[in-house]
Amino acid sequence: VISPRPGRAARTAAPPARGPPARMQTVFPRSSLPGAESPAALKAKGPCALGPEAGADPPGDVAALLLAMGLAPSGDAALDRTVARRRLAALKRLPELRECMRLDHLDPAARHYCSDATLLRYLEAREGDVTAAAAMLLESLEWRARAVAPLHHRGCSVCASKPHAHSFYPIGRDRRGWELIYSCAARAASKEVCGSMDHIVQVLEALFERGRQPGKVVWIIDLRGLSWRDCDPRFARTAVPMLSTRFPERMGQIVALEAPPLFKTLWDTVVSKMVDPVTSMKIRMLRGEEDVAGYFGTHAGPDQLRFLQAVLREPARPGALPRAELEALRLGGADAETGGHWWDATDEAVCEPAEEG
Repeated sequence: VISPRPGRAARTAAPPARGPPARMQTVFPRSSLPGAESPAALKAKGPCALGPEAGADPPGDVAALLLAMGLAPSGDAALDRTVARRRLAALKRLPELRECMRLDHLDPAARHYCSDATLLRYLEAREGDVTAAAAMLLESLEWRARAVAPLHHRGCSVCASKPHAHSFYPIGRDRRGWELIYSCAARAASKEVCGSMDHIVQVLEALFERGRQPGKVVWIIDLRGLSWRDCDPRFARTAVPMLSTRFPERMGQIVALEAPPLFKTLWDTVVSKMVDPVTSMKIRMLRGEEDVAGYFGTHAGPDQLRFLQAVLREPARPGALPRAELEALRLGGADAETGGHWWDATDEAVCEPAEEG
């Protein structure tokens, strides 16, 4: 994958025949972090009541309220009301979560991750329930120490040895300030689940300063060329819980392009059963250049729109990317309008080393 300064992982062991790969499992039996209670102990305390107003939609101009809280409106009124309600509940409980996590007693890497922006994301994901948010955050810290920390200083051996192994391309920020990431399973030469998960983690870590910065992602999933080889259910069974519990509230929207009937089968049998209602509200299905131009013409910069229109005209196979449009994105750099990311569009060994510090 061409990505902005990602760290990389060595190839991991082959995943088990069923269920998610062991290193990406999302449940930890006990806490090994000093200064924090175990997830089980926190969950045993039960949910924190937020008062009678907790479940009510926010009054007044929701878009203005989101902007006042440092959030960009999505353009979907129902989704924006839900996001605003969750953020208000999270802000109310933020001091309690800080105290609950005993941040001064955590190790430096955990403290770095546990910014207020991070704590708010976990509170939003758990509707302001402090004990549930703390339990999920503690499990994430254990997972990060075990599975993510080793990725910060390694290169992606899969990408280094096999160009175009992964398809997960950050193409800059849209007009809302959300990171656009283009992916296409048919363009990924490697179908191995665990290596793909490592790569997704590395890109997200690079985009948000190892997780501590605020921000959201628009995950653009190009479904053209989708085949049964791309429909390993272990990918969904690993990616969905990983993204929802280890990167909560990171997804601003998920945009599926040109979904074929095969995708509907995968969605109905696997994915839809794992996705919560709020995430379902974030999914957009686009078909044809008119839909793409309508959505991304509103939210993306002109070079990003041209890239997406061009990539939909390229055959969906590994290495088939519109080089001129990639070069335009590279030359655009981090412009004020879209905050685009630089990468070398001509480098066959497409991963760049992680930046230290």
